[in-house]
Amino acid sequence: MSLRILALALAATFLALVPPGAAQTEDEGALVRIEVTVTAVSGRDVYLDRGRAEGLAPGDEVRLFPAVGSALTAVLRSVSTSGSRAQLRSGDVPPDIGTRGEILVPRDRLADEQAPPDAGPDAAHEEPPTRPETEPAAPPPHPPWERAPEQWDQGVPLLAPITARAPEERA
Repeated sequence: MSLRILALALAATFLALVPPGAAQTEDEGALVRIEVTVTAVSGRDVYLDRGRAEGLAPGDEVRLFPAVGSALTAVLRSVSTSGSRAQLRSGDVPPDIGTRGEILVPRDRLADEQAPPDAGPDAAHEEPPTRPETEPAAPPPHPPWERAPEQWDQGVPLLAPITARAPEERA
């Protein structure tokens, strides 16, 4: 009986010492960790400083690590080119602005983001086409003014205040 308890205690100790990500499968090894920072918080919504350009997509899971308390989990709801919005689970305390976090993104999604959609597999490594350097076209000549300036004087500023007309003078 005591040998069985000793074996269970050793197994529990071993599992407690092994970090959670140590037993990665081959599939998990294809993930890339993207670091994010909280830029704004509104209710359960958390705004992050990374977006589609870094391979993020709606539905990705975000892990946030506040300075105080345990890690928080959120899900990306909308993603723009350079930012994203994640939603915390109900009951989670919103993190402070500046809180760091991470998102695991599939490596193949990053490769897709770097290559244009119509391009082949080697398109991510090609240099963009260069435009021939030409002189910018000269603007067309301005036609002459049709009216001469009214009552202009060297001593009066061009943007002088306008005096309002009395209602009797308007018509």
